[in-house]
Amino acid sequence: MQVNNNPWLALSTYEEKDEYRFKGRDADIGNMLTLLRQNEYVVCYAASGTGKSSLINAGICPKVRREGMFPVRIVFTSEEYAGKNLPFKEDGKHVDFDRLISDKMDQGIAAFRDEFIAGHQSAGDFEVSFEKLDRYGRYSVDSLWWKLRTEYIQISYGEYDYIPLLIFDQFEEVFHAKWKAEFFKWLEELSKDICPASIAEDFSGNAEDIPTQKLFKAIFSLRYEYVGELDYWCSQRTFVPQVMQNRYFLKPLTREQAISVIVEQNIDDEVSARIAEQSDVIVDNILAGSYDTGADDEVSPIVLSLICYVLYEAWNEDSGFSLNSISLGDLIYDYYRGQLNKVGMDDGARGVLESVLISSQNARLRVAVSDFRLQEIDIAQYMDETRPNIVASHIVKKVNSGGEDYIEFIHDRLVDAICKKRTEERKKSRYEDKVKKNMKLVYAVAAFVFTALFCVLTYSSLVPSTPEPAVREDAVPVNVLTLSRDDFDNLNRPDYANATSLRLGRDVNYCRNLVSCYQNVLTVYFGEGRYVVRYAGKAEKLAFAEKAHIDDLRIGENVRTVKIFYPENIGRLTCESNMTHVLVPFGYYEICAGLQAFENVHFEEMSLIRTFWEKLRWEVYAQHTHPFGIEANVPMWVAILFFYLMLIGMTVRYWRKYDRSDKIRLFGLSFSGILLLCIMAIELQWMGIFSHFYAGLAFSVVLLLWGLWSLAGYIRKRKLFDKFVQKSQHITRMKQSPISILYRSSAGKQHAIALKRYLVEQGMPDVDIRLDLSIERLGKFYPDVALSNALFSTRCIAIFHKEDLEDTDDNRRYWEIINVSRLIYPVVFGMESLDYLDWKGKIYRELSYMVAKRGGPKAFPALLVPDDDCLPSQGERLIQVLKRKISPYTKRTLKIILIFFGVYIALFVVPFVALMIFA
Repeated sequence: MQVNNNPWLALSTYEEKDEYRFKGRDADIGNMLTLLRQNEYVVCYAASGTGKSSLINAGICPKVRREGMFPVRIVFTSEEYAGKNLPFKEDGKHVDFDRLISDKMDQGIAAFRDEFIAGHQSAGDFEVSFEKLDRYGRYSVDSLWWKLRTEYIQISYGEYDYIPLLIFDQFEEVFHAKWKAEFFKWLEELSKDICPASIAEDFSGNAEDIPTQKLFKAIFSLRYEYVGELDYWCSQRTFVPQVMQNRYFLKPLTREQAISVIVEQNIDDEVSARIAEQSDVIVDNILAGSYDTGADDEVSPIVLSLICYVLYEAWNEDSGFSLNSISLGDLIYDYYRGQLNKVGMDDGARGVLESVLISSQNARLRVAVSDFRLQEIDIAQYMDETRPNIVASHIVKKVNSGGEDYIEFIHDRLVDAICKKRTEERKKSRYEDKVKKNMKLVYAVAAFVFTALFCVLTYSSLVPSTPEPAVREDAVPVNVLTLSRDDFDNLNRPDYANATSLRLGRDVNYCRNLVSCYQNVLTVYFGEGRYVVRYAGKAEKLAFAEKAHIDDLRIGENVRTVKIFYPENIGRLTCESNMTHVLVPFGYYEICAGLQAFENVHFEEMSLIRTFWEKLRWEVYAQHTHPFGIEANVPMWVAILFFYLMLIGMTVRYWRKYDRSDKIRLFGLSFSGILLLCIMAIELQWMGIFSHFYAGLAFSVVLLLWGLWSLAGYIRKRKLFDKFVQKSQHITRMKQSPISILYRSSAGKQHAIALKRYLVEQGMPDVDIRLDLSIERLGKFYPDVALSNALFSTRCIAIFHKEDLEDTDDNRRYWEIINVSRLIYPVVFGMESLDYLDWKGKIYRELSYMVAKRGGPKAFPALLVPDDDCLPSQGERLIQVLKRKISPYTKRTLKIILIFFGVYIALFVVPFVALMIFA
């Protein structure tokens, strides 16, 4: 790994020491300097993130210092904005701004002196002082108005007598201060060249000795949305014409300026060279995702700095990191959370930090480190310079004022990103609370229904009872034989021959794996393959479902239906009535025809569906198990459901990452899988693979699977396969993009950028749309890059321009790449119709077919857009199409197939099943 010497400052502003690497603003610096040389006051206004502070710190301050001006930053704390810790005049009611600004100037001068001495070991005698001019040395007037007209700043090693340059950065905060009205009155008095009456009355010298020329200048830097507020306070409430006249509007970087900022960074390392080489692609990606700027060629400096910072860090660790992995929509917030994770700040401490440093009006605050709320989260551990900290990570900046350290968030754009995310989280939380509240009733009803169904099914399966047979004129008298516990001491004692039905008494406490009484047939298992079978001789229905071997089976004349699940276990079969229906399972007709027992018996083969239904009815009754050998009967389906729910509980942390629709879908699929496993278990038992389902064994298997899963998670967490992870990291990121926008030419690239902006403005998440601007560079098409985007995307929006329809090698290659995608959404720009085209190549024919609203198996109907301005009128159709999962062509095909199967089932299957059931 290379040594990390990141030249980019992320969210931090450039300081005066960064003059050598502050690039791309030469014209703005020159214009500002011209205004400053010719005027006393200059107002610099711009949008947040445009680089006002960096322009002043690294662009203006070093140059004006060489021209005889001494920059002094006037920084107010949040307590001072709130009216606390301020000096007051003798009346105790009005703020003494002379003392306040003088103290700020003294602090700035002292900080410059300390910084200079710290950087120069031989500068022990270095001094910076405010000295009066000779002619005013004999006068002592306690007023900042007088001081800024009679004193120079003198430096031991300086070439000039410097005049102060007062820099009011973030001046918009003054408009939120309680004392703003007093401040502008003070500023009005300070700006007048006429001596204030209070000074003139106390002045004891000659009137001609009163100074009139200002020996200071001032820069007011604020966000552009506060310019109207500034006009109000400086023209209507007070009169400060200098502020009204001299203004400079700082615009974002142009595309050329942004590229020059990257290229001109003179850092000699491999990563910086790679960033410089990819500068046009980086800037074009920013332009494609810059949804908050007014023009298509404007680049926010803070976004440019942050992306270059992230790329430098990522490429130092992983050269395969893709620029498309950076989401511009939440870039600042993602960086903020990522840095907090590196620092080790948890969500609780983060919430406190945000609540302290952001006001209720969503403005950033400058708060003392000693604030008790910050002390509660031990803010010192997150500012420890011996480890990653929030200051070095460009999250907050630390300012010393009056001998005390203050911190604030590094930039207004970071505060805006945090507030936006907090608002989204509140909305989501309120929605989730509402859904939870509404779902409680649904859950309660579902729980009641499930519990009632569970009790009914469990009771009916554990204690089966045969209903009383209907009394007919030709039927024998009803004789229900209820077997008690005493009857099992001598199974031959009850009168089975005259019984019309059999049932088990409630006092029978035998395990269900040893005793069964199903459809008037009693089967008792004595171990080692020995069964005893008894049945009601005069019952209407009998079902021999166990594998018990019966040497001589005699069916009485009253029996109408006999179901024999294992015909091969019957030694001899005799039916006293010709009206008795003997039913055997599906697939046993030829087997029974070859058995001697069925030679003189009329038997029928059940259908496949009825065979499965009869097996399922038997298993619901018969399948019970002993959990861990405990003498308790539990139905098989109850045990399986229990294990399934237990498995879900073990893996609940993996389910949490999915949204509700995915959870429902996954739950349905997994539950369907469990049902299929149950069916498989039934079939395996009928095939003789095993005899019973054991809950203890199933529980052990579940624990084993959970243990293996946890072990795999531990291995993954410990990064024991880092080499494999690093190799597959790039592909993993690529797979996460649902939609890719592909293009072939430079004209198509511009349309792709406009299309992505439109889709994001319509509410589609930025992270769901990948637009790789390196597919086409400098007029050259790179098919490998386009192919990688098509391969690792679920869907593909294919951009076509008029030139892309010609039958050339590049266009044919582009068409082949597009068809790799699972779903294609063609968008043709620059044409209202394809009819007037002269060439008739393959691409033209395919698109003509798609334009006719027919699409294809993988392609949706093509959308014709004459130009980018027509997107709002036609894009709604594209958005509707993007929400669909299958193309209209495939949808029609599926409809035809479903209709065919529906007709087939209605005409053949349903009558056959009905005939088998009700026959």
